[in-house]
Amino acid sequence: MKLFFEMAIKKLPNPKQAQEYRIERIWDGQVNSSIGKALVDCSDEGPAVFCVTHVHSGGNGDTVATGRLFSGKIQKGDKLHLVDALTETVVNQVAVDMGSFREEVNSVLSGNLASLVCLVRLRQAKPSLMWHIRQIWFLSKAYATFLNRSSH
Repeated sequence: MKLFFEMAIKKLPNPKQAQEYRIERIWDGQVNSSIGKALVDCSDEGPAVFCVTHVHSGGNGDTVATGRLFSGKIQKGDKLHLVDALTETVVNQVAVDMGSFREEVNSVLSGNLASLVCLVRLRQAKPSLMWHIRQIWFLSKAYATFLNRSSH
């Protein structure tokens, strides 16, 4: 197992390097637009584009959405727009999962995996990604995507 992790660390590119050449293939939008450039650069300063890959119910009746932040920054209190459901929600908690342990953090920056605790019921949304990012079926099936309107 140790050899596998060492190989992954040494051979696989970090998210910022990989996203630069992958966004063009997984996103149908214009790469030269301001959003496209933020996605390609994996920019912390761009609009928050979060792809949800797993949804489950939290302990207090909240919804926990786990996924990857392709650009921007998300923090507690941010108002997010759920693209397919045409509704908005507020982030009650931002966390990073490490195995079965969830560590609450103040914010998460682009290129990272995170869990967002929100009030909205995400299961109502049909599977898709923000701005026609193509689904990568062998990696994940997206449930919903958020846009942080305050950062755009």
